[in-house]
Amino acid sequence: FWSALRIEMIHLRDVSVDIVNDALLEYLESYSGARSMMLIMDQEDDNGSSKFWRNILLKHADTLVGLYVQPQYAGGWCLDTRSFDAIRQCKRLEILRVKVDQ
Repeated sequence: FWSALRIEMIHLRDVSVDIVNDALLEYLESYSGARSMMLIMDQEDDNGSSKFWRNILLKHADTLVGLYVQPQYAGGWCLDTRSFDAIRQCKRLEILRVKVDQ
């Protein structure tokens, strides 16, 4: 599904998912201009978290007003220095829901 959207250059403004995989991350990295992202992860791994915080979020920083990142487990998807640096670039952000790694 995500690969098809990427190939057809269909750019969603609002993305809400409960499964985060490589195809989704490649799709989000392929364009800019998303308005909101809701990513809920129930897997224990941090696959893609570095790519998301370092590359993907910055591609949407100028337009993002809502960001919800809710991992089930502690780790790379939680708020830390790296993710905070990326979030600070989102100057239009109005709604932020992230998990703090304890």
